[in-house]
Amino acid sequence: MRAKLKCGHCGTRMTAIESRGVTIDWCELCQGIWFDPSELVTTLTNGERRTGERDPFERSLPRRGLSVMSCPRCRPGLMVAVGWEGLSFTQCPKCHGVFLDRPQLAAVKERYRVPSRAPSSGEVADALSASAKGLARWAEVLWSLARTVGRLKLGLPAV
Repeated sequence: MRAKLKCGHCGTRMTAIESRGVTIDWCELCQGIWFDPSELVTTLTNGERRTGERDPFERSLPRRGLSVMSCPRCRPGLMVAVGWEGLSFTQCPKCHGVFLDRPQLAAVKERYRVPSRAPSSGEVADALSASAKGLARWAEVLWSLARTVGRLKLGLPAV
């Protein structure tokens, strides 16, 4: 069993929760969530990506300065603020864990997109065929419209 971590935000003992094969640490008092390295990406991908090392997403988080929070794992080491304009959370520069609250997690989920698999050649062919049929229909409509406009310019009935 894992040792209970102390919340870096409020100091309360955190509760370990199993979710989609990942054990995250949750603070009942401040609602903060601690993700060890790669746990955030595993959570964001619904368990599809489970690398033991830091994900490129976690490595590329832009630093925004120091945070007053201390790392639940590396206590008393200070954490750094990371994120983008309008979305900032904290990460430990030593162990690379990430601390978020629920609204921040929801915003990160919106920002993080799971790379999708490449479409098969059959799927590409079907999509191109559907597009071609759609274009052919529009070409017919435009041709009919052009004929009607031409007839009206000549003073003929629109038919």
